[in-house]
This record gives sequence, structure tokens and C-alpha cells, in this order.
Amino acid sequence: MEILIKDLQKKTKISKALIKRVVKATLAHEGCLDGQVSIVLCDDGYIQRLNREYRQVDEPTDVLSFSMTEGKFSELNPQLLGDVVVSLETASRLAARYRHSPSDEVALLVAHGLLHLLGYNHGKARDAKLMRHKEKETLKELGIK
Repeated sequence: MEILIKDLQKKTKISKALIKRVVKATLAHEGCLDGQVSIVLCDDGYIQRLNREYRQVDEPTDVLSFSMTEGKFSELNPQLLGDVVVSLETASRLAARYRHSPSDEVALLVAHGLLHLLGYNHGKARDAKLMRHKEKETLKELGIK
């Protein structure tokens, strides 16, 4: 398993060890022990540009996932799952709203983004419930509420 983490912002410090633990636990729960993934930590401006370009939504969001297991070149490297991009500014605001730590929020967002890379989609209520259950189980295993 290969996990690359790139921190493009300077405001919020998040443990890279925690992120790696979340990635490993999420992928293990899904039986994907040899996956490769990159995690990008950024600010609202960066994720807003991506959101505008790829989803035509001109506002920041909490997490975006870019799958490498779909599309024209998905067969080139089946272990390469894709990229998860997390806005630490948005994560910090959400953490304050839900009254938990920014680290806990980032852990949730990383798990959520990884599930998207693995093909889960919360567009339907049943799928959203399944994703939420999988996120909670993974975080519970790691001692994160």
C-alpha cells in the first residue's frame, strides 16, 4: 500500500500519521490492501478552483475525490485508486459546527473520499446510509468518535 500526502496549506496542522492510519483502515475494511492513493490537504481557494473546474460549482467544499479506477486509462495501473483532496479550512469550520476536533473531521473526510474512490456514491439515500455506516465503523476502530 502506498500513501502519498501533500500539504499545500500553512494554517492548520494535521497529523500525517493519523491520515495514514485512516487510509489503511478504510482500505483494509474494503479488502483493498495493495491500493495506492494520494491525499492533498489544501485551503478553500484551492479546492474551490477544483470544484469549479471539475464539478462546475463555484464554491469551496470539504472533500473531492478523483478516481483513477474509472475511465479510459483505468486499466493501466489497477492499484492506483486516485486522489482525495481535503480543504482544511472547511474541515475546521465543520469541526467547530459539529463540536469535535479538526483532526476528527479530517479523518471522516479522508474515509469518505476514499469510499468514493472505491466506487461508493451517496446520491441515493440507501447508498448514503451505507457510506455513513462504513465511515463510522472505520473511525470507531481507530478510536475516533
